[in-house]
Amino acid sequence: MYLKLQTGDIVCFKRKFKIWNPMSWLSLIIRIITRVEYNHVGTVGKLYRKFMLFEALGPGVVINKAIRRIEDTKYTDKYRVLRRKSHVNNVQLVEEALELCGHTKYDIIGLIYQLILNLTGIWVGPNRMRAKRRMYCYELVYYLHRDVEAFKFWNKLKPKELFKSEEFEIVYESE
Repeated sequence: MYLKLQTGDIVCFKRKFKIWNPMSWLSLIIRIITRVEYNHVGTVGKLYRKFMLFEALGPGVVINKAIRRIEDTKYTDKYRVLRRKSHVNNVQLVEEALELCGHTKYDIIGLIYQLILNLTGIWVGPNRMRAKRRMYCYELVYYLHRDVEAFKFWNKLKPKELFKSEEFEIVYESE
């Protein structure tokens, strides 16, 4: 696989479903609640000349080597890379992402807010200041790209808004 990543790329992951694996069930529930094909996303940034993936996982906002994470087929069935059409400031993106690493917890409750939003169209979750303390993966991506007009209210967006945005285009999709 040859994949040329850029700062600001969004990597979307679809987890393999294995009936005996509790995380498979969580991934399936996430896809059902949010009505998206991809249960996990992260944003690429360049740090010390290496492309890193900023993502919200169980321990909270973390940083991983992007290529290693993408090539790990143990958990991922399919992935897609979205690229922003407009310029992304690497320094700003990485600084903002690093501020969240180790300080921002994973927001499992956000899935309940998403369920309510999808069923009723009404946002009952926290405001932006409170939301910044706990994030799930789509919130993190929206937060890091909040200069995109469609993501301005990053904490109140449904995950499927990412795939509706005309600001991003698909540059790679695995089989």
